[in-house]
Amino acid sequence: MKIIAALVFSVLASVPMISCKSESGPDDKWKFVAKIADENEKPVAVYMDLKSIEINDNTRKFWIRYVGKKPGNTGDTFIRQTGYWEVDCFDRTLYRIGEEYYNPEGMLTGKSDERIKEEYKSDEALGAKLAAMACRYAGRR
Repeated sequence: MKIIAALVFSVLASVPMISCKSESGPDDKWKFVAKIADENEKPVAVYMDLKSIEINDNTRKFWIRYVGKKPGNTGDTFIRQTGYWEVDCFDRTLYRIGEEYYNPEGMLTGKSDERIKEEYKSDEALGAKLAAMACRYAGRR
């Protein structure tokens, strides 16, 4: 299951973003980061929890969520994935620390607790957006 979950995330992290406009998250503590396409080219919204960012010198640790539409034409959404990430704001290195994957019914389908370095080549990549947002908003509560 770890391999499948890692492959799904790798696809999500490597696809270009569809939009970067600012909007509210699922509640007042989650901030919209980007819309990306999943492994099936369906839109997934990525949110960051700005209120629980942990600050230690140049390092920020934070939670993110991937929210997708449930199957069918109901328009309902569900949390597909959550992740705990770390960025060094000085050298802009970004790591996934752990993730959990869910199905549309909210059941946990996979989990990873490996520390994996994320590479991003452009400022438009999801990793760059997450790093910039964490470093910019950390400490504002």
